[in-house]
Amino acid sequence: MNQPHDAYPLRDALSHGEGRPDSAAIAFRRARPSTQSIPNFKNYFGYVIARLLKNFSIIFDEMSSSANEQALCLPIRNFVADDLEKIVEICKNHNAVGNFSRELQPQLTKLKNRKSPRRNSNYGDTHFVDNDKKYFQYGKERHSRVQTGAPHSRHCGLNANFRFGKRIASDRHYNVTRVLREETKISGDFRNCHDESITVQETSHLNMFSNGYF
Repeated sequence: MNQPHDAYPLRDALSHGEGRPDSAAIAFRRARPSTQSIPNFKNYFGYVIARLLKNFSIIFDEMSSSANEQALCLPIRNFVADDLEKIVEICKNHNAVGNFSRELQPQLTKLKNRKSPRRNSNYGDTHFVDNDKKYFQYGKERHSRVQTGAPHSRHCGLNANFRFGKRIASDRHYNVTRVLREETKISGDFRNCHDESITVQETSHLNMFSNGYF
């Protein structure tokens, strides 16, 4: 008998906005198998669950490293990078494959290689730089938190606290800016935690959390 999609374990924890999958706090999922092609459900699901747990433990271990966690927790909606997009795709759709680690590692390495000191800066701070030349510095301060309540949904809160199924610090954010000569300033349109486009007037930087709240 076919089961509803929600009956399958370790699927996406969240929805993007209202109803669309959101990869910001993915807890691994597996597509529903065809009942005609799986002769032994018990063995199949035992295999799938074991593989999912093994692969989840791989990314959990990777995120135990502060350097890796800072890279993997970048705001998905606003950090424009094919390597981060591919990591999301791997965790979302390739999470029960045997070569999960071999698929993940090259993309994680590329993402971490985006981190470097800012040119013409005397402070030695390091930043992740995306394809749009935005600079994301993982802030040391804990002076703000994501908002809750309307218009935020429960997905906004979940995305602030989890990334790829692992709990993350909800009171840490990225300082986001662009560099023009020796000045730092930023403006433009950015997606917030419930996927709403917000126009930002020119300012020195944005405090942006992993879920996209700023």
